[in-house]
Amino acid sequence: MPTRQTLFAILFILAVCCGTAATCSAGKLITLHNFNGADGSGPAAGVTLDGQGNVYGTTAFGEAAGQGSVYKIDLATGVFTNLVRLSTFIGAYPMAGVTFDSQGNLYGTTALGASDGLPQANTYGSVFEIAHGSGPFSTVVNFTGVDGSGPSGLSIDSQGNFYGTTELGGQYGSGTVFEISHSGTLTTLFNFKGPNVSNPVGGVVLDGQGNLYGVAGGGLGGSVYEINHLTGVYSTIAVFTGTNGSDPNGVAIDSHGNLFGTTAGGGLYGLGTAFEINHLTGVLHTLANFNGSNGSDPNGVTLDVHGNLYGTTYNGGSNKDGTLYEISNLTGVLTTLVSFTAANASPNGGLTIDTQGNLYGTSFGGGTGNDGSVFELAAPEPSTLVLLAISLACALPFALIRRGDSGRGK
Repeated sequence: MPTRQTLFAILFILAVCCGTAATCSAGKLITLHNFNGADGSGPAAGVTLDGQGNVYGTTAFGEAAGQGSVYKIDLATGVFTNLVRLSTFIGAYPMAGVTFDSQGNLYGTTALGASDGLPQANTYGSVFEIAHGSGPFSTVVNFTGVDGSGPSGLSIDSQGNFYGTTELGGQYGSGTVFEISHSGTLTTLFNFKGPNVSNPVGGVVLDGQGNLYGVAGGGLGGSVYEINHLTGVYSTIAVFTGTNGSDPNGVAIDSHGNLFGTTAGGGLYGLGTAFEINHLTGVLHTLANFNGSNGSDPNGVTLDVHGNLYGTTYNGGSNKDGTLYEISNLTGVLTTLVSFTAANASPNGGLTIDTQGNLYGTSFGGGTGNDGSVFELAAPEPSTLVLLAISLACALPFALIRRGDSGRGK
């Protein structure tokens, strides 16, 4: 029978074996595309993957009219394609990424809406669709100010309904949460009213029951809210005070309903935080304080299948051009995986992760013309020494058990 010390050693080594794959160092940083102004400039959000090896996103500026674009990058060939050149005639200045529905149609938002034949653009923003396959562009909703102004990114439920936020407009001029039904009907779910709750950013996420979660400004440092799917009731579930962060910029949700996000400011050093809100207790826990050397002014976060958290910071790091970091689910330790340089300065928006663990994102600046870029951080491949160490470590418990078993007859 193995001794107690042997059992403890077995448990420890098994924990190392199980955790090693989730805590490997970063792979290679690859620039997928450098924008040059003519094909877009200043991507203000992350990217979306379609499952067939294509990356989709938006640029806030550039193109012939200087008013942004929607693009596609084929990862297999590296070919970059502009799907739509935006302008005030159809909608302009997209500040968020794009979202797919189950049929492969692409949806996004613009800060300026379509002019609909009028002399000047709708100044309140719009939601657009790019149909799958043929690719015709159409306006789904033009906001009017009364129903919101300045839409953020979109989330979609299993029935094909879209949800999002507007930073301004609405009944009190402080923003809204909205729903667009599958048939295209716009409904305002909540009107924000300052000074304590106002100006939502970053869109919303949905849990398995269809409840909505997002962040808002106002108060000392902003808040995290929930809108109940069944009752429509709005409730504040966490408040930022500056000490625990300020100016949250969106949340992500895991399979258990726990919320994760970042604040652009506040915290121990005043340069932002990463946080978690426990689904069961509602308690907000600060996971990391950004201090400049590990980044500052963080963007949104994403989770991998192991529960590790990944994100970027707009500034800070060893080159002061921003960072890409991991917060380990096992240890809680923040590790800087990339310190960006002038080649891809100021990463903007969150990261997207594929099934192989590769990370994709955008930088607002950098590149040959300082017009921004799309990048990939390839998932690391463990070295021969690491693989050998894992094999030996994982084999050791069984050797210890056999040794313990062999002593039974003595």
